[in-house]
Order: sequence, then C-alpha cells, then structure tokens
Amino acid sequence: MSEIRMTVTGLPHLRRAMRRLQNPDLLRPAFSRAGWRIVRFMGVYPPPLTDQQYQRTGRYGREWDVGLTVGRGRISVTARNERPGGEYVGSEQMQAGVHRGRWRTDEQALDHVRPYLLDDLRDVIERG
Repeated sequence: MSEIRMTVTGLPHLRRAMRRLQNPDLLRPAFSRAGWRIVRFMGVYPPPLTDQQYQRTGRYGREWDVGLTVGRGRISVTARNERPGGEYVGSEQMQAGVHRGRWRTDEQALDHVRPYLLDDLRDVIERG
C-alpha cells in the first residue's frame, strides 16, 4: 500500500481565516482538488522500457482513492493506493531500483500539488 498525506496545521493566518469564516468546510473543495490532483499525477505511467518483459495491467494507476478528514482546527487529505506493492512503485523512500528515476514519487506529487493547494486556499481566504 502507498499513501500520500498533506496536512495543514498551526498556520496562524489560516487559523484566523478559519475562525473568521466560521466554516472550515469551505476548505473541503480545495483539499479534495489537491487529493485528486495527486491521484492524476501519480497515475501517469512512464513509457515502457524497450526490453520490458512484463505486461502492464494498469492497476497501479486505477487503484488510487482520496480521503478527506476535517477535525478541530485541522483538515487533511490522503491519496492512497491500495495496490499491494504500490509503495515499491511510488514511494520516494521505498521505490524499487527498477522504478527509480522513471516512476513518479509521493514527494514529487506533493511538490507538484502544493502550489495549487496554496492558490486554492488563498482564494477561499480572500473570498471569506
């Protein structure tokens, strides 16, 4: 199993904005979009190797899901791949050598999605 989680906590300006908005559910769409952006990013397959011996099934790309948790002063989005062995494909720390440098990693996904999430959060705060 592979899991990517983004959590925003303790940011004074965001906490003030959430209090001002009095509705942290307004942040749900931004975090949901971030989760699905991660899924789309991680679902991109690299081109097959020229001497590739195995048949791709596409399961790794299809077995991603997004979960959203809203709690007291905190919101989290989790993009999770339930495919057994998925961590050896997309985890920066556990990626197998055969995938390294070719398959996208969780760290790359976070780097890719972070600016979009921050823009979405800025929009929510400014509208609030």
